[in-house]
Amino acid sequence: MAELIPLQNSINVNTFSDCTYYGLESCLCSIDIKLTAPLYEANGELRSPIDLVAVIDRSGSMSGEKLNLVIKVLRFVAKHLKSVDRLAIVTYDDNIHELVSLAYVTQTNRIQFDAKISNICSGGSTNLSGGLIKGMNIMNRREMKKADVASVLLFTDGLANCGITNTNDILTAMQNIFAGKKDFTVNTFGFGSDHNAYMLEEISRVGNGLYYFIQKTEQIPEIFTNCLGGLLSTVGQDISISIETSNGATIKAIFSKENPSLSNGNKKGVVGMGDLQSEEERDILVELNLPTAKNTTSSYTYANVTLEYFNVIKKYNDHHQREVVIERQSDLSTQKLSLEVDEQRNRIQTIDSLKRAAVLVNEGKLDDAYKEIASLKKSIRSSRSNFTRLVTSLDDDLDTLLKSLTSKDLSSSIIASLTSSHAEQRSTMTLSYRTSRRESIHVEFENSQIISSPGALSEIPVRLATSIPVSYPALNGILRRNPKSTNEP
Repeated sequence: MAELIPLQNSINVNTFSDCTYYGLESCLCSIDIKLTAPLYEANGELRSPIDLVAVIDRSGSMSGEKLNLVIKVLRFVAKHLKSVDRLAIVTYDDNIHELVSLAYVTQTNRIQFDAKISNICSGGSTNLSGGLIKGMNIMNRREMKKADVASVLLFTDGLANCGITNTNDILTAMQNIFAGKKDFTVNTFGFGSDHNAYMLEEISRVGNGLYYFIQKTEQIPEIFTNCLGGLLSTVGQDISISIETSNGATIKAIFSKENPSLSNGNKKGVVGMGDLQSEEERDILVELNLPTAKNTTSSYTYANVTLEYFNVIKKYNDHHQREVVIERQSDLSTQKLSLEVDEQRNRIQTIDSLKRAAVLVNEGKLDDAYKEIASLKKSIRSSRSNFTRLVTSLDDDLDTLLKSLTSKDLSSSIIASLTSSHAEQRSTMTLSYRTSRRESIHVEFENSQIISSPGALSEIPVRLATSIPVSYPALNGILRRNPKSTNEP
């Protein structure tokens, strides 16, 4: 019997205020709502099925080692997926070819997959939109029961130069295909510095997926297997957080990747958060207006937080609640400040600065972009949470970016990748958000017989560790807030 090893079965929700207690006068209170996914390692038939469509750029520039490594990774995927999973492969250059139709990964089909994958060769131009639309339509036309987890994986090393080439037109086509219901994600992989990082990041944003920048050819297996491991370890989907205030409190602002919905006189806010994978955390920073307290020392429940999502482990809709209880005192002499809230302020400040730097780089103002990021580093290094794991990782990521700010193309890709990662709180092979399970699939890829023995098709007899997170999304609108709020947290 295959194993299923969750540390717990549900996503945990906690809240942290920026102070241990507040004074009696009306004031602003910042709350960090933190979701934490359990450690989840699923194997065999007990793991949730997955549908994958790989969309592969086979244009002339992909010839050589890049395409060879993509082929090796695809063969690895076909070898590791189970009979409950389905796989399709689309290739594109000038033309679009459905190389492998969506089919279950049985042992018989594995042999056919392997033969077709091994024969992929480079061709002509880059009809990226045609390949993407074909892959999405395959997902839309799925028959029988759709898998709980599904994703289109788009690979390219260049610019879209035939078919639809305008980013906004591609995004419109995607929205039309989704038609308001997104039951699969779109992840994008950009090789080298010649691709359009902004286009790929926007595609992944609209597709609720992630943008991965692959700077060096040898990173292809590591980054792709990182993404695969994350998909295979999905814990929760269609996550929604609602905040309802009470006792005179109102919502001033909600800082999140997605647009918050405010209603009832700013007494209720709702935020969608996509999915959550093993060991991942998600944070929403909420600013509350607290009323004047009536008593000199008292605790008040100022908000109720409700988490709702589809529990992939339990296979049903799950929900949890948490009260936001705030203490009010007249004496503030022993008041302490929260590291959790300060960490999230640093993360949000990082995203905002990255967005500004992206505009400067696009305008060719690399020196100004450098100053923007250097100023950000100085700010987070002087913050009270500067020693925490998250903030030191932010600092390291910014060091990497500063070293790249001599090249417009390279720095654009790195900025897009970092923005995606920190907005989604998911690793795109940045230093932040890595977990103990993230490296497992890549280790198995390195140890597999595919590289040394191309004909080996039987499943690898190694226990498959799949609890690996990933990352994602967009320069314009990654961080959206209540329009009425003009203050930074």
